[in-house]
Amino acid sequence: VWEEGGLLNEDDLPPPLTPRAPLVSDDEDSSDEESDDDEEEVTFDNNHVDDEEDEVTQEKEAPQPQKWRPTSLRREMNNLDTFYNPKPMETLAVEAGRDNQNVDEVMKLLINIGKLSKEQEGSKPEFDEPKTFQQAWHHPDEYQRKKWREAIRKEFRDMIKRGVWRKTSRRDIPENRRCIKCKWVFKVKRNGVFRARLVACGYSQIPGVDFSENYSPVVNDITFRLLLLLIIKMGLSAKIVDVETAFLYGELDEEIYMDCPPGMNEAGIDKVGDNDALLLLACIYGLVQSARQYYKKIVKILRKIGFEGGEVDPCLFMRKSKKGLVYIALYVDDNLLVGNPEAIEETVQQLKAHGLILKIEDDLADYLSCEIVFSKDKKSAWLGQPHLIANLEKRFGDKVKNLREYVTPGTPNLNMIRCTDEKLTISKLDQKLYRSGVGMLLYLVKHSRPDISNAVRELSKVLDGASPAAFKEMLRVIKFVLDTKSKGLWIKPDMDNKDEPWDLVCFSDSDYAGDPESRRSVSGFILYVKGVPICWRSKAQRSVTLSSSEAEWVALSEAVKEIMFVQQLLESMKIRVKLPIIVRVDNTGAIFMSKNVTTMNRTKHIDVRTKFVNEFVEDGIIKIVFVESKNNDSDIMTKNLGGDLYSKHSQKLIRDRI
Repeated sequence: VWEEGGLLNEDDLPPPLTPRAPLVSDDEDSSDEESDDDEEEVTFDNNHVDDEEDEVTQEKEAPQPQKWRPTSLRREMNNLDTFYNPKPMETLAVEAGRDNQNVDEVMKLLINIGKLSKEQEGSKPEFDEPKTFQQAWHHPDEYQRKKWREAIRKEFRDMIKRGVWRKTSRRDIPENRRCIKCKWVFKVKRNGVFRARLVACGYSQIPGVDFSENYSPVVNDITFRLLLLLIIKMGLSAKIVDVETAFLYGELDEEIYMDCPPGMNEAGIDKVGDNDALLLLACIYGLVQSARQYYKKIVKILRKIGFEGGEVDPCLFMRKSKKGLVYIALYVDDNLLVGNPEAIEETVQQLKAHGLILKIEDDLADYLSCEIVFSKDKKSAWLGQPHLIANLEKRFGDKVKNLREYVTPGTPNLNMIRCTDEKLTISKLDQKLYRSGVGMLLYLVKHSRPDISNAVRELSKVLDGASPAAFKEMLRVIKFVLDTKSKGLWIKPDMDNKDEPWDLVCFSDSDYAGDPESRRSVSGFILYVKGVPICWRSKAQRSVTLSSSEAEWVALSEAVKEIMFVQQLLESMKIRVKLPIIVRVDNTGAIFMSKNVTTMNRTKHIDVRTKFVNEFVEDGIIKIVFVESKNNDSDIMTKNLGGDLYSKHSQKLIRDRI
């Protein structure tokens, strides 16, 4: 059965009609009775002149006609004889000349076609994510139960293949040791893969006994953007190499015992009882030291096959061979390989030869939850975070849908103040929601939306005591992000000679004593490499400064530290940097201090920062140049700007999706 909006479900059909009594207006005498054969008064729409058009049965002098929904179906059933009241399915059978059984089959077929059409329109089926092994193994849905059991068996097979554990008796465990706990984690990934992961409960490990060190680095976001720039500039290829069950390759330095996981008997892996335990021979997911041990393992393999690096960014390595240049960036088990196609393929085969099971993605479209889109001519790229924005819309969409559209992310010249009176703060539930929203916005700033940096920094000042005004301001920022969801980081380098040194230009600025509570200034800078924004920051200064020149100098020293990191990183990638590196500031006092080494009384408390910057200026590495405030790109990092200035500065940072 079709309705104006699409296919109707069988359950959506209206109930059977009952014999109707003649409609009588309120002003008529109740004693006046009309027979069922009397003709009812019919009122026509003034816009209709054809007798075959839709008719509306009304009461006499009734203010509005009766409304029937679904409209088309009600209209057709009203045309039936009043006392003939068959079931809806029988009505369809009579009209179509078919029996009820055939109609039932047709209805089921139409309903299935409707469901299929909805799935083809892009709606994805939603699956449950069980919390325990029993919920997954005995899932009520047959399809999901089959998928979860396959995922559980695959996880057990991977564990056995890697030789992760050895069964032992609890009587053999030393007296001063205890078994750590374990659990199952179930997840349906975005690509539809059912993933079951057996993890140890790291909180049950004893520091100093079960682990000593646990830090493991990941690739810097600046390094990631430089690799994207390198792909465009040098015309290199890229692949994403995922190491399956990566943590199982880590080698343990400690002796760790673990409870037998649920499911070993059901999955037919091994027969275990209450007196059995497992001695871990390798790392598994959930151990405090798992990430660190895997990092040590993969670095050891890379060194063996000829890679070097890791001094500036501990997760960036490179190798130059006869087949070309190749870089590899490590983010836990997700590795980004950039280089010549032959060199990348050689690296992949060598990693497989060392026993790593790899999953290769030839298309660099999604990495670190960021979507990367290259132009057809491969001379520019767009980087966005649609998955994160979708989560923002899912969580806050109902709260911001009635807000108006804004032209700027934050209220101009707004400064947040922490609320000290608990009576004036928002509820604990809203406070939790506030922290969640600000955290998601911070990750958005990190990769793709530098234009909202200052607005989000202001929100982060009151994470422990937000007021209703702060919550409203957060909703404004989220509303702006949702309205500009097509915006992302714009990567289009200057395509000059490949052999020329790369030029770096930095804009630095500060907002003097802008915080009305602490009177601390704000430091902000943007660093461009070949015309592409690679690094940006909006951060409150750690101490109070006594003048705008000192505030600018503190901001300048922070920018210089980041410049030196990027310079060293490029040199570690065998890329030459053009010197001196230009730093543009809009304060003549700061420029004067960079050219005069004399320490004055008013700047003694920043004497260390002064000498730090002056060393690089004297060595010819840094050159400080004046720029007008209206042309200072970093102005967007220190204050909430008005519409005109925001539009001027943001168009250099973000663009619409390609």
